[in-house]
Amino acid sequence: MSSGGTDYTVRPTLVLGWGNEWRGDDAVGRVAARAIAAECRTQVEVADIHQLTPEWACTIAAHGRVIFLDALRQATEVQVSRLTASPTDNAHTAHRVAPDYLLALAATCYNAHPVAWLIGIPVQDFTMGAPLSSVAQRGVAVAVAACRRLLPDVVAPPIVPEFASDESPLLPQSTFAERSA
Repeated sequence: MSSGGTDYTVRPTLVLGWGNEWRGDDAVGRVAARAIAAECRTQVEVADIHQLTPEWACTIAAHGRVIFLDALRQATEVQVSRLTASPTDNAHTAHRVAPDYLLALAATCYNAHPVAWLIGIPVQDFTMGAPLSSVAQRGVAVAVAACRRLLPDVVAPPIVPEFASDESPLLPQSTFAERSA
């Protein structure tokens, strides 16, 4: 049990990465989600999807923790933000919604209140058909490390060389911030 009372063994974790794989760096959320899927032990569901839609509220409601992974324009480093439900989403349509709006739908429709984070991954190139840029590739590695820190009970630790320390320059503590909608 966590201090918030959520039993993660009953309500597992959802890692949800999204983006358009045809638009270069826009695919970083999906690439990071696949990397996490390769490291997961148990009790975690990983989804690698094209875009967030209202239908995901039901799946989100069935989980105790949710980590959203997405491209973050005009950023120089990975940003990890705690999310809260926000019923007023200015950036939604019938086919695309923001993570905090999905949390509000899960709360309203299913009385579910999972703990949630958004990991924004810096991107640079959205050219059609382009591979991930070096900025995005580095961001994916840092985002996966951030997932490890958020989910130590369900993600296998990486194989780290002897000389590595807990004070990794890849993931400064300042990366983690609270975000209220």
